Amino acid sequence: MADRHYKEFKLKRVYYSGYIPINEQEKSLPAVGSAPPLLRENRLYQSDWLMHFYGFDATELVDEKHPNLDLDVDPKLSWALRHLEQFPVDLNRADYRLILRVPGIGVRSAKKLSRHDALGKSTSIN
Repeated sequence: MADRHYKEFKLKRVYYSGYIPINEQEKSLPAVGSAPPLLRENRLYQSDWLMHFYGFDATELVDEKHPNLDLDVDPKLSWALRHLEQFPVDLNRADYRLILRVPGIGVRSAKKLSRHDALGKSTSIN
């Protein structure tokens, strides 16, 4: 939904809030007074960041086969585990967009790695 809002309404930022239950009668829902699911909220912000700064599309993070975000690992690692055919990545030859998708590499590091590669310098990560 956030992806749609970014595209259709040209929003610059979407904010998320953990669900706080208010229903006392439906037993399948969390009970009133339950703590908000902050981990889920955190995963939404991580996904939002991936779409904004890492070039991910919402359909890469969730799809029909994986309709929910994985709460056990962050969304970037979850994507990488579902796309093992993309790895390992040769950091000396990979473009910026692919380097960005490597778990543990952020925007600044990816820029440095791709800039070093463009300058013809050797790049390695242990």
